[in-house]
Order: sequence, then structure tokens, then C-alpha cells
Amino acid sequence: MEPKNVPTNEQYGTTSSLQRQQSPGSRRKNRGGVIGGRYRILRIIGEGGMGIVYAAEDLRLGGMIRAVKIGVSGNSREGLGEEAATLMRLNHPHLPQLLDYCPAQGNEDIEALVMDYFEGITGIEAVRSGGLEQELVLDIGLQLCDALSYLHEQPVPVIHRDLKPSNILIGEGGHVKLIDFGISRLFREGQAHDTVMLGTAGFASPEQRQGEQSDARSDVYGLGALLYFLASGGGMIGGSSRREQLRLLAKLEGRFSAEARQLLGDMLEPDRSRRHQSMRRVREAMLQCGGQQAGMKRNYGASVSLRRGRPKWISVLSLTPGAGATTLSLTLAWMLAREGRTTTAVECAGPVSEWSELLPDCWERQSDLDQGIYRGRLNPAKKVANVQLLSLSGQSSGNVNPRTSLFGTALREAEGDCVIADLSSEWDGDAFGEMLTRSSLVLAVGDPSLSKWQIPKLLKLAELREQLEKEGRHLRWIANKDLKFRGRQEWLSSFPAKPLAVVPLLPARDVLDTLWRGRWLPEHPGLGRELGKAFRPIVGEVLNL
Repeated sequence: MEPKNVPTNEQYGTTSSLQRQQSPGSRRKNRGGVIGGRYRILRIIGEGGMGIVYAAEDLRLGGMIRAVKIGVSGNSREGLGEEAATLMRLNHPHLPQLLDYCPAQGNEDIEALVMDYFEGITGIEAVRSGGLEQELVLDIGLQLCDALSYLHEQPVPVIHRDLKPSNILIGEGGHVKLIDFGISRLFREGQAHDTVMLGTAGFASPEQRQGEQSDARSDVYGLGALLYFLASGGGMIGGSSRREQLRLLAKLEGRFSAEARQLLGDMLEPDRSRRHQSMRRVREAMLQCGGQQAGMKRNYGASVSLRRGRPKWISVLSLTPGAGATTLSLTLAWMLAREGRTTTAVECAGPVSEWSELLPDCWERQSDLDQGIYRGRLNPAKKVANVQLLSLSGQSSGNVNPRTSLFGTALREAEGDCVIADLSSEWDGDAFGEMLTRSSLVLAVGDPSLSKWQIPKLLKLAELREQLEKEGRHLRWIANKDLKFRGRQEWLSSFPAKPLAVVPLLPARDVLDTLWRGRWLPEHPGLGRELGKAFRPIVGEVLNL
């Protein structure tokens, strides 16, 4: 099923609320800025009228990544104090965990919530390729039912009031988190109206749109609209007439059972007295429709890629120092850019960045030098400009392992379709184990210097290859610096498997001439032809990930 006009995260962000908020531009923080003397801003991960959410590095805890939401204090509609007061009372696996609250200080009018960082995709990203199957929609629904039941059954019930695709995150294994409590409210018995009419068009219940008091049944309606969005591949049903709702639900026939369609219809009843009256009742109905009990193993592989919208990670390593991982990494980034792929190339540098010397004209002047991070663009003056460069110098002002925290930071900052991480010959250190095991593709580069090859490293790569293959990922061998010599066939047959590509030894004069001109190797006509031919199978492998 192909999605039709699937909205973007921006279209379904909190800025689409019924009552729009003041522009958050005044809250925007530059990368590298520090909040509360502790949290260094890395990048924006969410934005809307109720606040901006950043990925931030916790400087006191070894560079651990946190989610930091920033809002304006002293404004009853946007202040985060009430949201913090709500979150601090909650503890549930499907809800964000509040770790810290930074109130406004001095002349600053901003305040911040600090929460655990959860890697995942939004409900919008989950339906990029079409609607989800019934099993997965019910699985997501059951997890959200658990979270909402927990909220509604608090001593003073908490009503979320803003259930929509951009407010759920789906992580590895299908674990779901319900986020953004910016317009949640405590239920006040006997109150006829909410203080402020808020919600998101297409998901807000009729009583919310009419300014009446919202209650647990309002969230039942919002959840029904959200689950229909996931089932239909981006369709909007909330706010439709009852006749139109039934027509839209009928379109799910063939993919969703009559019982599942009936459940969604019951949740979307315009008259709240005719809906399911609690999330517990909704959960029971989902189980009767075939939903799995919480805690059962989930398999989202074929139906929804949890990496969709996230860059593919390609790790490049050398069997021996100087085998050519750096040349291969930068050239592959260039080749992918020519194919229209936006790529981030990351150097895992030693004490001094090699890339910053190799490509001196490609780097931003305003880089986080105090954190050992250089940023740039590969040949920014050329048409091939969609390659972001990140180089880590390995220097840090803290007492933590700099490579562990900085490398993780760089990967979380990465832009585009692919991340190409140059691990060079230092890949077997503890700092890079996680990166290797999480890579979509590992490229192991070997040159003809067989005397430098080490059996323990080859065995370690064999174990890594076996682990990756079990998860549908791959390790490929690259033979670099190929030329005609007596032992050539013996060298090529020494790789544990047939090399994916054989890259020729490039003429030193042409290489040096190109680099001294401040250009990268494919810009040289002769080198470009040779590299283009040799890299064809590597580029094809990456494009097929």
C-alpha cells in the first residue's frame, strides 16, 4: 500500500495545535551552548509551539546523551514547570523519565526539562512506505494503552490530550514511548471546561475542539485517530463525520479484521458516552482482536524499518596501519554524493586530526575545538557539496575516555542517508566495539603487505562477520593498492572471502598533485576514472542497504 500525502514531522509537530503558540525562535540555542552549566547542545531532535527538544551531552556523566526540552518561563501556556511537576510523579517504561529540571536564572527567561534519550522513529516515519499491518498496529496500541492507563489511574488522573504520530517514538524491537506532556492536564472533577482549548487538528476529540473538559475518554478518541493513521499509512480520520469515519474504516478491509475495524470505530465515536470508557476496556478489546500480550517478542523487521529516516552506518577499517581506510572512506563519501546521497564522513582521529591537514580548505572556522570536533564540507564550492565532515581530535577537557564520548556524539549528530566512519587501524579497541556491531556494513581494507597482517585481528573480524550476518548485515573485504607483482594471486586469496572490490594503487604523482591543489582524488580526470570503476561494487552495496 502506497502512502498518500504522508505529512512530515514538521506538519504534525506541536505547531499544528488548535491554538498555536508563540514562535519558539527566541528559545533556539546554538550547537555547543550549555544549559544549566551541564548539558551541551548537540542538535535539534524536535520542535513545536510548546518547546524545542535537543539532543545534549551531559558533561558531568561522561558525555551521556540526554533529551533537553527548552521553553519560556513565566508564560502559563509555554512554561515547563507544570510539565515537570507532572513528569516527576511518573515512572513507567513507556513514558519519558525526568532526570533534571533547570529553572530560569538571572536575566534568562528559558527553562529546561532534561529527560532520558530514546533512539527511535516517530509514527510519521514509521508509515513512510505505507500503512502498518494489524499485528503491529495492535502491538503499538497495547503499549500506549498501558501508558495511558497508568496516567489515567493516578490519584489525580493525568490526561495527555495530544496523542498524535509525532508524539510517539518506536525504538529497536518495537518498544514504544509516549512523549510530550506539554498540554497534558490534571482531571478536575466537576469542572465543565478546560482552561485552554488545545490539541491537534485531526486527532483532538470533539469535546476538546468544543472547549469542554477533557477526560480519559478524550485520550481514547485520540488513540483511535492515531492508530488509524498508522493503519492507513498517514490518513486523517479525527474530526470527520460518523458517516465519513465508517467509509474510511471500510477501506482497511482485507488488511484489518472486522473486529479491529469495529474497535477503531468504537474509539472514534463522536459522543464520548458511547466510546470505550477506559483504556483498560480498550486494551481488553485489542487482545480479543489478536493483539499480543505485553512482553512477548516483537518482530518489526519486514513491515517497518526502525532505521527509516536514520542514516545507514558504514564502518571502514584497516587490517594494518596505512592500508587505506581513510582514502576509501572519503572517496566513498564522494561517490555516494554523486549518486545523490547526503553523507556524513567521520574521522576517528588520534591526538591530531589527519583530515584537517589533508583537506585544509574544507573546514568551518567555528568548530568545537575545545571538544576536539572539527566540522566541514567536502569540496563545498563544488556541486558535490552534500558530504558533511566530522573529525575528532581525541582531546577532551573532562576525565572521561574522549574517544568513547566524542565518537558517540559525532554519530548522533550525523546528517543524511549514510554515515561513513573511518576507524583506520584502531578499530579493535574497546571504544569502537559498539559502532562495529551496530554498523549496517563493515568494510575491511587490506593491502599487499601480508607480513603486517595479524592472525588475532583476522579471527576477531571473522567473529564480527558471523555476528553481523545473523542480523542481516555484512562485513566485506576490500583489496587496496592493487598492482601487478609476483605474489598478487596469493595476496588476493589470503582474504577470508573474495574481496568485494579491488582498488588499484594510484600513481603517487597524480595523488600528490591533486591534494596539493586542495582537491580530492576523484576530481583528477585520470584518478576519477580509475576510482569510479573500482568503487562501483562498493557503491552498489551501500545503495542496496
